Amino acid sequence: MKSIVLFVAFSCLLAEASAQVMVGDVDINTNKDVKYIEVFFGSKGKGVIAYVDYGQPVTGGGARTILGPDKQQIEFNTNIETLNYLYKNGWEVVTAFVTEGSTTVYLLRRKEA
Repeated sequence: MKSIVLFVAFSCLLAEASAQVMVGDVDINTNKDVKYIEVFFGSKGKGVIAYVDYGQPVTGGGARTILGPDKQQIEFNTNIETLNYLYKNGWEVVTAFVTEGSTTVYLLRRKEA
């Protein structure tokens, strides 16, 4: 019985740890005002950086990128890896569109619980 309780408690902790998407210093998963985000991509080294617009003031690149636990920008291998990361963390793609400058922008919303 103890092992079942410990397993359930540990599983809950892991689920909680993965439910955090930091953009700058804001966890967009727990911010109740954030229901939709726009995501577009830029190159960095051999990977890509995801830029997220959730309605925040533009104060620099770091305030718009997804950060890891070490507060550094997460460099993804591909755009799809980024979208899968966001999906695993509670976001789903609504639509995608191309801007005049040929940038593909993805509109995502928080998944319904």
